[in-house]
Amino acid sequence: MKKVLIVEDHFLTSTGLRILMNEIVEGAEIYESVSFEGAIQACIALEIDLIILDIDIPGGTGAEMITRFKSIRPQVKILVCTGFDESEYAIEYIAAGAYGFASKSLERPQMRLAVETVLNDKRYVSETVQQQLLEGIFQRKGEASMSSKVPLLSVREEEVLKLILEGKWRKEIASILNINPNTVSTYKARILEKMKVNSIFELAQKLPLKSN
Repeated sequence: MKKVLIVEDHFLTSTGLRILMNEIVEGAEIYESVSFEGAIQACIALEIDLIILDIDIPGGTGAEMITRFKSIRPQVKILVCTGFDESEYAIEYIAAGAYGFASKSLERPQMRLAVETVLNDKRYVSETVQQQLLEGIFQRKGEASMSSKVPLLSVREEEVLKLILEGKWRKEIASILNINPNTVSTYKARILEKMKVNSIFELAQKLPLKSN
């Protein structure tokens, strides 16, 4: 039986999240806290599986909250659910260890997807944040080349990866490099295999990120 902690100081929002959790997680034990310190005490007392966290809560300490929760419950999954601008805050919290970052403005089906994704041990961010992650994936120092970050890749694989990270689609990459779209897919599969990840998003998490 999963234990879910909702950290939210707005009654209507926490009520809506509780209803949603009851729909998604059958038999879930749902707990609530209106402050960061209260949430910490709940984590100490209970083996929490999932935390739904509003970052604008009494006593909140920014992305450091993720670290604190993880220090108490290393395996806990944290989904940030906030009204703050995701383009400004999401990468910082994901980099700190949150499993997902969702806006309170999400429609019900998207919020459900976010929760289910995190519960299935996968990461959730919006398409906008995914693009930010891809654009900021390499934190270069001086004139350091991409090959210094991913030395296992061939020159052509580096070219393909660079274009993927720029947000280019398969057919665009094929046109730019003058190769067959199926060949692009082959290169992508090789890149993921060499980097020991299952998706470009996982690769974004594995490599250094730039945050604002």
